[in-house]
Amino acid sequence: MAAGQLFQPLLRPTTLRVGLERDPRNVVAARLALEVGMDKVADCANRLGVFDDMPRYPSYALGAGETTLLRLTNAYAMIVNGGRRLDASLIDRVQDRYGRIVYRHDQRACLGCVNVPWDEQTAPHPIDLRHGVTDPDSAYQVVSMMEGVVTQGTAQQAQIEGRPVASQDRHQQR
Repeated sequence: MAAGQLFQPLLRPTTLRVGLERDPRNVVAARLALEVGMDKVADCANRLGVFDDMPRYPSYALGAGETTLLRLTNAYAMIVNGGRRLDASLIDRVQDRYGRIVYRHDQRACLGCVNVPWDEQTAPHPIDLRHGVTDPDSAYQVVSMMEGVVTQGTAQQAQIEGRPVASQDRHQQR
């Protein structure tokens, strides 16, 4: 839907992707939550760390519940990272005055990550032993649908040239 176009209600059966991209009222998301059941919605939100114990109210499936920005950002980061567990931190690492790392939040083993001078080499690849919180294929589909909200749907004004951008919808709570 182009900027400035009037919304035409989706009064026919449609795919989840098209519903999320085109319906600013979130009717498709609400119906999906009721169809799969609030227990499954709450389980997913809890596994992603959005809530510790999400109440089973349908309005929570549309974002009515209160959480922190750090929890919500961490949940989106887990989805983008193929459904793998992440533990957000405000401090990534601490270095002494000589540039040596004395603390690193990411404790994954990584040959070539610690105290190696930069000499235009390729980035090292840490060994990833994090467990999954959701299926990688499902995480990919969610990311793809969220990108569709920006590229083809109600949040086209959020596009940034040359950067991948995804959005839940065009509305922001204040």
